[in-house]
Amino acid sequence: MKRVRISRILLVAALAALFHMLGSISPLAGLRDNLFSVFFGLVRTEKQNEKEAATAQEYMVRIGELEKENQELRQEKGVAPQSGSSKVLARIVWFEPNPITPYARIDQGEVNGISQGAIVVAPGGIFLGKVQRVFPRSATITFLTDPSFRFSVVMGEKRVVGLAQAANDGMLVVEFVPRESLPEQGDQVFTAGKDDGVPRDLFVGTVIQALSDPKEPFGRITVKPQASSHTAEFVFVYLITP
Repeated sequence: MKRVRISRILLVAALAALFHMLGSISPLAGLRDNLFSVFFGLVRTEKQNEKEAATAQEYMVRIGELEKENQELRQEKGVAPQSGSSKVLARIVWFEPNPITPYARIDQGEVNGISQGAIVVAPGGIFLGKVQRVFPRSATITFLTDPSFRFSVVMGEKRVVGLAQAANDGMLVVEFVPRESLPEQGDQVFTAGKDDGVPRDLFVGTVIQALSDPKEPFGRITVKPQASSHTAEFVFVYLITP
């Protein structure tokens, strides 16, 4: 590290001398100004890369903490630990401000092994969405708030099974749960993995309301998703194996 810093100091000193010499020769003053712009542009780029690397390292530490907290929650709730499925870490580049079908672009794509329909989770094994479209070096992902996305879930210690899909207020609605088997407010919700392409036991969210109507055979359950599609920055994408 010290050798690198000394080399940078010598490089800056040499370039400063060169810039001074070029400035003393009027026909070369324009060349000097151009070199100035290129040099300091490179310096700014290097600093930006160092900052992004530091940010990524900080997020990796936080991801490790969230994974640990998630495993502790699974143990507390009696949920089986996640299998060792291969995952790719990706960064969300930008969000599409579409209130009907929100999606985002990530910086990993086909060359990284990502496929259409692959499951996307937030750090800590929290279910976030799935891959919508794949490009060579990027992909778009859609979130649980996509109205077309339906998946099976299990709720509470009784492992009550239902079918979840997005509501209009950013919440999830779970259907086809018999009135006699309704979960309780505060119960944790996980994916059930019932032939819908979604791995089982991903953390989804928390039951905030469970209503029943004596005239209806099924209740209506509202779940608040644990992960927010607007605050996620790094995500994991499950690789689909043939």
